[in-house]
Amino acid sequence: SIVIGYKLSGLSYADIAAKLEEEYDIKMSRQAVNGLYKRATSDKETEKNIQTVIRTTDICYFSALGYTVKEIKEIINEDNFDLSLNKISDLLSNNSELISSIEKHIIDKIKTGLKNKENIDLIIHSLKFKDINIKNKKWEQLLSEATKLYIRDSIVDSYANILDITNNRNLIRDMMKEFNVQTSFKELGQIIRKDD
Repeated sequence: SIVIGYKLSGLSYADIAAKLEEEYDIKMSRQAVNGLYKRATSDKETEKNIQTVIRTTDICYFSALGYTVKEIKEIINEDNFDLSLNKISDLLSNNSELISSIEKHIIDKIKTGLKNKENIDLIIHSLKFKDINIKNKKWEQLLSEATKLYIRDSIVDSYANILDITNNRNLIRDMMKEFNVQTSFKELGQIIRKDD
């Protein structure tokens, strides 16, 4: 059900494989995740479970967009799917990892939009889920997180460029202290190789 939930939240099979390895230490190829997903969703018996996973994913996504339990209940009731406030609250409590994963996905979308210098309204529009907009308070919170990551990545990229040009590790160590942005020389090496 984790794979189904990740897929329904919009992650690619490659992203799901990376998440499984990162969060559960399960190593699977993109193709293996695809096969697992197809087997899990092809059985008629699982149709009810899939609907439950879809609803759970929807509820978690609305939470990641900043909606309260009461607001989520109103949203899902529009689809003739009635759940009590307690049931919604329990679903959210039991799926905190999924909510965090969705929030990371949203932060990545914002960071990519910032990096590509997209219009802010287009970035916000891209975050809609089932025609539901992100709440302003949540937008501000996740925009702040994405901005911090974007700035950190820019500084680390600059470190990598300077290291590539000067091959002076002491200079980079000094700059890490100066800007209070730490990274490893392994990460810098990966950036340099990626740029070559």
